[in-house]
Formats: sequence, structure tokens, C-alpha cells
Amino acid sequence: MRFAVMLTLATSSSALRSLALRAAATTSAGAVKRVLVPIADGSEEIETSCITDTLVRAGAEVTVASVEATTTCTMSRGLKIVADALLTDLGNDEFDLVALPGGMPGAERIRDSVRLHPAL
Repeated sequence: MRFAVMLTLATSSSALRSLALRAAATTSAGAVKRVLVPIADGSEEIETSCITDTLVRAGAEVTVASVEATTTCTMSRGLKIVADALLTDLGNDEFDLVALPGGMPGAERIRDSVRLHPAL
């Protein structure tokens, strides 16, 4: 399935891409997939917003969670993004996918977040 989705995303047909993304965002039983997007101070704002936007449009339930002590993160170029929750407040929530945005030093801060390790 992953290979088919990657091939489809490379095509020029927006309808085909949309169909593939929707298929990737739901389970075979039609349940919506839950996706965690952790962010930190220094994360890349475009990667964060594109990951989140694409998955939401595909029908996934996306939770943006800050690994910092506050929900407001200052991204790599100074833009402030407010997360849906703190990673520490998610408890034992289960996710089908963890999508990690890049950006420095945000990627290092996410890597160093001990609370995130079990999800990876």
C-alpha cells in the first residue's frame, strides 16, 4: 500500500492523489487513522504545516503536540505555532502514525524528547 501511495503521489492527477491519500488515512474497516505530529522550538514551519494540512485533507485525525513545556512553539524562522496539546498531556493515547517535521534545532529537541520514544 505504501508503495502504491508513493507512486500515486508522484502522478499529475490530483484526483488520483486525493484518492490515495484518503485510502492511506483510513483503515480497511473505514476507521480514521490517528496521526501525531510532534513539534518543538526550532521545528520547520512549512514542513509542519504541509504535513498537517495534507493529512487533515486526506481525512486523518491529526494531533499536533509540543514536546516543550508550553503549547506555543517558536519555529525555525520565528513563526509561532500553537500545538493542540502538550506531549506530556497525551497520556497513553495510541496513534497509527507519527509524522516528524524537520528543522534545526527542532529535530534534535524532538529526538531528545524521552516522552516521545515509546511512540517511535
